[in-house]
Amino acid sequence: MIKFKIFGFEIAVTFGFLFIISLMALVNSPSLAFLALSSCVIHELGHCFAAAILNVKMDCIMFWAGGIQIKRECRLISAFDEAVVLICGPLFNFIFAAIYAAYGMNAAFGINMILGLFNLLPFSSLDGGSIIRLVL
Repeated sequence: MIKFKIFGFEIAVTFGFLFIISLMALVNSPSLAFLALSSCVIHELGHCFAAAILNVKMDCIMFWAGGIQIKRECRLISAFDEAVVLICGPLFNFIFAAIYAAYGMNAAFGINMILGLFNLLPFSSLDGGSIIRLVL
């Protein structure tokens, strides 16, 4: 794992992440690998945007084989605030998918739609599962 700090914010990149991106670039095309990576960044920016508005502090961003994950500080926040932060990741993907569709960028549209929908699946490690855990 490679770790470094930018403006006091920790960035961690695992070798699994680098392997997956490299494999995508080799198997498909480098442009699709870049689109997938940028769609993941868009997703995480949605979480960061909501967290900044709600004053939720983020500690670390980790690039791992399963994608990108942001870890927040260990203070308690309300269930509503946490749900808003969780839903904003897929929401950003859907917003960008609509923008890409308007400009005829079909690959970017598809990747953002798939990523947004995938993250809403009800599995505990995904946004959808975390939202269900909050509601229940």
